[in-house]
Order: sequence, then structure tokens, then C-alpha cells
Amino acid sequence: MAETKKTTKAALAPAAPQPEQKAVVALDWSVAGVTGFENVQARDLGIPFLIILQSGSPEVKKTHPKYEQAKIEGAVEGTVINTVTRKILHQPGEEPFEVIPLYWDKLYVEWKPRQGGSGGGGFVTVHRDELLLSKCRKNEKNQDVLPNGNTLVTTAYFYVLYKDPDETDVEKQLKQAIIGMSSTQLRASRQWLNISQSIKVAMPNGKKVTPPLFSHRYLLSSTPQNNDKGSWMGWKIEVREMLTDPTEADAVISEVRNAKEFAQLNAPVDSST
Repeated sequence: MAETKKTTKAALAPAAPQPEQKAVVALDWSVAGVTGFENVQARDLGIPFLIILQSGSPEVKKTHPKYEQAKIEGAVEGTVINTVTRKILHQPGEEPFEVIPLYWDKLYVEWKPRQGGSGGGGFVTVHRDELLLSKCRKNEKNQDVLPNGNTLVTTAYFYVLYKDPDETDVEKQLKQAIIGMSSTQLRASRQWLNISQSIKVAMPNGKKVTPPLFSHRYLLSSTPQNNDKGSWMGWKIEVREMLTDPTEADAVISEVRNAKEFAQLNAPVDSST
């Protein structure tokens, strides 16, 4: 007699949804008129940041209390990752990865300091008013401190399209992300802007103009940096080439509009900061 299989709760549980369903379905969901996602914003899905891991990052420091949850196989100091997908995009000393910068923005991010190095701190809000810096004092770490005791961190944001080296579909190789630069990396932000604004291209009438920020591809990598207060891994920025395909340029311009709208409606604060 065949053995009777016992029905368990696990067997009755719904199957985990797959990212892409290729089977033909009987219902045409495209005519529903509503999706249920109407109130979902980009922030609800998690904002993908590209960050450089440091020696003290929980992804690489084995004595960090969050190491077991945060560790990434193969990650070391100087590794560049996507904070949402947690994929490695660059390893120190290896080939740089390619990005197209879409839009630049600067915000003043207010943080509540952790009490005694423990809990209780964290993100408070963001400001656009640069005049707030005039109300700050410098502490022993050279940080800007507001009258309420919170720190104000000047942060530059590059909204970018980056080339995913693991994506085989050419049409899906470019992914959206944000690169936040604060503290010592504000220098890298200024360098990137200076490089971009120094580029000149000749128009048909012979006049030379500075093209848009998003007119060129750049190569990004991590590199050792230091000052009298310590050492770290920072950004290295190099120009690669100008976009020449009109179809690609049109697609990039569309992404620029999206990035600008997102920047104006959202505060892109990296939770790993």
C-alpha cells in the first residue's frame, strides 16, 4: 500500500513569488485599471547607493557586531558595492566600473549623535539651506554641530547609471543608483564637477561649449587616501568617452528627468552612513 503523504502547513503555504513570470496567464491583468502599487514610492523599495567599504564596515570587519548579518563573500576594504542588491561592482586594484552621471545635488543632512557611542542616534532630517552652516560650531572632530547638538553633514549626491558587469542583456546593463559623497569625499565631488565642466566640445558653427554632465561616461574605482588624521579608501574618477549614439542619448536624457524629479521629492540618505 502506498504511503499517504501528510499535509503540512508548509505545503499549504503560498509559493514564493518569482521576479518574472513567463507563463501565459488566463487573465489580462493589464486592463485592471489599478495595480495596488499606486502609493509605492522609490524610497519604499530601498534606494540603491554605491559605496566604498572601509576597514570598519560591518561587511568586512569580523569583530563588528553586525558582521554575521552584513558580511559579503569576497568583500574587502576598498570594495564597491550596491547597498540594495549587495553585489560587488569593483575590487581595489582591479578594473574600474563605468557610470554615466545624470544629476548632481547637495544636501545638509542632520544626524543625532549616538549617546556614549551606543544607541539613540541616527538620521533626523535633511536641509537645503546652506546658511545653516553659519549657525554651526566645530567640534573636536571638525564636524559641524547645530545649536541643538546634532551634527550637520554636507553631502553631495551624484545620481548615476552604472554598468552592471554581470548583466548579459545589453538593454538591461545600465542600472540606476546614487553615490553620496561627504566629509573627505567632498573633494572627489568637486574633482568630478571640475573634470566635467572643463570638457569642451566643438559645435557645427565652430563654437566650443561645455556639454551636459550626462554627456560622458566615466570610470570609477577605489584608491587609498590619507591625511594627518588617518587613512581610508576613496573615489578615483576618470573620463572615458562621450556618448555618441542619439538613441542612447535620448534614453539618458529621460533618466536625467527622472533623477531630477526624484531628487526634488525625496531625501536620498544612505542608511549605512
